[in-house]
Amino acid sequence: MKAAKSLGFNPHECLVVEDAVSGIKAGKAAGCRCLAVTSSFNAAELKEADWICESLLDVPEEVLNW
Repeated sequence: MKAAKSLGFNPHECLVVEDAVSGIKAGKAAGCRCLAVTSSFNAAELKEADWICESLLDVPEEVLNW
């Protein structure tokens, strides 16, 4: 949240890209939308994310257009 505000954005306008459960939890707690990448944890463990993908080469189209 602090980083978003220092850049002049509201957290709900920001996308957190993370591969860790703790990173997704922090992003959601800050009010951001989250994209989880399953490089360190499986999709079930990252279920709190708004979107989940296997790599940044496979980002869902919806993420690119929100």
